[in-house]
Amino acid sequence: FDKDTYKAGDTITSTVDMNMAGLTYGYRFLKGRWYDLAATLRVQVGSFSTNVQGPSNFNRQPDNIVLPLPMLGGEGRVQIYKKLNFTARYQWLGATVVDTKGVIREWQAGLMYQHRQNFGVELAYRAYSLHVDSASTDHPGQLDMKYSGLQLGFRASL
Repeated sequence: FDKDTYKAGDTITSTVDMNMAGLTYGYRFLKGRWYDLAATLRVQVGSFSTNVQGPSNFNRQPDNIVLPLPMLGGEGRVQIYKKLNFTARYQWLGATVVDTKGVIREWQAGLMYQHRQNFGVELAYRAYSLHVDSASTDHPGQLDMKYSGLQLGFRASL
């Protein structure tokens, strides 16, 4: 980080804290009685905090940033039985700014119980990956982060 130097044998701990919240707008271009397919635009707000901690006499303030992330994607639904649906979604964002490139990919697939016409409860498997590659002289390096696992969610639509 920056111009910090450490002695051989020092124990260094790095942390990354990421919080995301988003809102998705979808346009259904294919709709049937038991299926639909939509193109989506998701605006996700990401809050990122990174820090490095070294020896006890070393105290560093974390770096923080909040970014709006517009993601393109698509989602679909197929009715399995009455109020039970199989759902799938894919979102993507890629960008290059000066000498830094990044890409975010997110997909999920699961089962949704459509409790009411505009409200559902969903259990899904979600995978999320973030890759950033910087050739900047100030902050060179690479970040690869992946998350995957089950998620319980709620869906509301207008």
